[in-house]
Amino acid sequence: MAHRGASGYELENSYAAFKKAVDLGAPMIETDVRETVDGTLILMHDSRINKTSMGRGKVSKLSIKEIKNIRLKNEENIPVLNDVLAQFKDKIRFNLEIKSKGIETKLYKLIKFNNLIEIVMISSFSFETLQSFYRIDRNLQLALITNLPSTIFRLKYQFDKLRASGVKAINPLYLTMSKSFVKKAQKHDLKVYPWTVNKKETALKLRDKYQVDGLITNFPDILRA
Repeated sequence: MAHRGASGYELENSYAAFKKAVDLGAPMIETDVRETVDGTLILMHDSRINKTSMGRGKVSKLSIKEIKNIRLKNEENIPVLNDVLAQFKDKIRFNLEIKSKGIETKLYKLIKFNNLIEIVMISSFSFETLQSFYRIDRNLQLALITNLPSTIFRLKYQFDKLRASGVKAINPLYLTMSKSFVKKAQKHDLKVYPWTVNKKETALKLRDKYQVDGLITNFPDILRA
């Protein structure tokens, strides 16, 4: 999965990064969904726009009109989720990380309207957020993100509990994983997609020794470089 697009080559969460991910043959883009003050879903990792744009302020305090008048540092517009899906939905799949609270119904309607239920993964650090999506539609592909060490994670979120709640994948910080964690997760029919893997030797180890189901990386051509 191309982390915030092919962000090792282009500005994260930009059209250029998304296009680069497609050009490099990535099967999926991981990106971040936030809501403006007047209810539009845009793609921005940080709560503030300062890092990647030439503007300032919190996404949650800005209107979509204000957002559209601000340029990213690569001179592009700040990407609006609906526009990005329209442009790329026939070229690549999406892993949408939820960064704003209370957007479950709105995001679901947008995904369903675009007939993307089958090609979109929804991920979150919040188990409760994923449960909310599961209550809306049990066919959604849900992934729990975690940076907890494997041993603590197993105590807090039993694999059976995750499966019963509709979670189909775990996206762990790769530094916190163990080979046994991957095996146990997969035994419970949970896929494992560690983040953020940017060194080839680490990627090879996770693929060949740990046998993970995929990787989240800034360099989607990492195993071809």
